[in-house]
Amino acid sequence: MKTKLERLFTLAVILASALIWPNPALPAHRTRLVVDDDKVECPNAAFSHIQDAVDAASPGDEIHICKGTYAEQLTIRKPLDIDSGYHWRIHFWTDRRWHQ
Repeated sequence: MKTKLERLFTLAVILASALIWPNPALPAHRTRLVVDDDKVECPNAAFSHIQDAVDAASPGDEIHICKGTYAEQLTIRKPLDIDSGYHWRIHFWTDRRWHQ
């Protein structure tokens, strides 16, 4: 039978290893991918299409979309942070109707 001190020590080891051991579910390094349709607002953007940036991104990466018009159909199957830095509106087409 374990003593109270042994149980406390075991718990301390478990908690310490949870803090020290790397968690593979969390990205170690977040990458910021920049999209600009015409490279005017963000001349150093690596992408001119949002879907290309989504495809290149790793889970947890950030995609920054510069001001512009992007007529695309997107498929996103991983967790991403997508922002524009502007007060923007997203219009999308589903069920033969426009939505905001």
